[in-house]
Amino acid sequence: SIQYVKIDSKSKQYMINGKQIVFHGVNVVNKLFPYTPITTGEMDYNTTVVDADIKFMVRNGINFVRLGVMWPGVYPEADKVNQTYLDEMEALINKLGQNGIYTLVDLHQDLLSTYFCGEGIPDWAVPYEISSAQAFPKPVMPKSYERDPITHKIDRKLCLQKNFAQYYNSDLVGDIMECLFNSTCNPFVNASEPKVLILQDELKKYWQTVAKQFKDNEYVMGYDIINEPFPGNKVKHPEYARNSTKFDLEVLQPFYQEIMKVIYQEDQNHIMFFEPTTTEMSEAHFDVNGPGAAVDIPNEKQGFAFHVYCEIINEKGEPIFPVTLCKLVDRKWYQRRISAGNKMQLNMMVNEFGALPNTKAMSEILESEVKLMANQMSWAYWAYKPFGDITTAFNEGDKENEGLFYPDMQIQELKMKALFYPYLRLCAGKIIDTDFDFETQELKIQFTQGKYGQQSEITIGQLWIGWGKVVNIESGNVKVLKNANKIIIVNLKEHQEVKLTIK
Repeated sequence: SIQYVKIDSKSKQYMINGKQIVFHGVNVVNKLFPYTPITTGEMDYNTTVVDADIKFMVRNGINFVRLGVMWPGVYPEADKVNQTYLDEMEALINKLGQNGIYTLVDLHQDLLSTYFCGEGIPDWAVPYEISSAQAFPKPVMPKSYERDPITHKIDRKLCLQKNFAQYYNSDLVGDIMECLFNSTCNPFVNASEPKVLILQDELKKYWQTVAKQFKDNEYVMGYDIINEPFPGNKVKHPEYARNSTKFDLEVLQPFYQEIMKVIYQEDQNHIMFFEPTTTEMSEAHFDVNGPGAAVDIPNEKQGFAFHVYCEIINEKGEPIFPVTLCKLVDRKWYQRRISAGNKMQLNMMVNEFGALPNTKAMSEILESEVKLMANQMSWAYWAYKPFGDITTAFNEGDKENEGLFYPDMQIQELKMKALFYPYLRLCAGKIIDTDFDFETQELKIQFTQGKYGQQSEITIGQLWIGWGKVVNIESGNVKVLKNANKIIIVNLKEHQEVKLTIK
């Protein structure tokens, strides 16, 4: 029978086939047409997820992909589904799944539109100007950017004058963001070419279509409702910019309820993930048992997903401040999110972090981030490859990129070693605690056994070959088997507590 990834009602952790699974993965998001990675031919550093990529993932214990299934890919025109696109995405999901890699389907956006130096909403669903809003990117820049007279797009070189995140403060992006979260808003009312269209209804069509496509797919672990929601127009609604808790409760929560209802009606098999206000430094705020509680969606079908970034980096993705300060910011940010998730009594996941170059200082930040998450937190690093990313800390001319490879296909080793350290990927029982020490290279594991004879698994990635020679079973009855790239822990008793260290 089909086995879906489920959330355990007590521990709020992921279960598959009666075992606990912890996801360590990567983001795969092609923000540009054709909105999909290249899936045939030779592996490259930038755009592919071919067989060789999947082999690489498996070899390094990557068991999770957050995959951008882009709105313009699904709906290139109004009410016109591109079934070929959905089928291509599903074929990729199936191929990943057959290799033990699960997928989170992500409605990705940054700055909402190609009209505003970003991506997310199809061009037909959003106007490039609104008479009630200042021309883009005012007030971020004093002058508005010139648009191509035919496509109304802005030259990418102009866009790159500023770090993309600053454009969220532009009038137009703020207005369209508010419009998306408002269930009755037509963004074209004051546009130069008006038409009748409720933006949120179009988003509901996207989610209904996507949920229908994937509802029976056991390799899909869930849906990410929208990437990085932003608190609207700061000038018109400063109260939300100042108080994101208010924005979570008054704007985002009702929006998530609307979308969750649509997805849940089509698909009761998968988990729906929602993100807090991206800029939120204070604690996120939603109802206990999540936004879905008020619309009869079970706790175990909701996940609280958040991002961990050091907000003090420059255009090259390097800290403007000392690494130690970055670590402190990350920890504080992380603890606040965890506290919010615990109050909601929900499952949690870090679906983005990283976006860092391959330097000693940066790998130190990565080590501290994965260490924060070492005890059962599932995560996805941003990003597996650049995919020509247009809204990120890096630009195409840079020597460094946020992915795992250099253009000559050399692995970015410092980064890889920090990210894909040996961890308890699959537990035949329930994990109590796991931790990894990068200095001593010691992995500590504590778990309660499930059934007799069942196996727990640790992958030893390609940069960790030779690790795992010393196994110390402190308590419990298990047998430890080892080959070059895997450690298997076999239960010899049931429901006993096991404690071991491996290095």
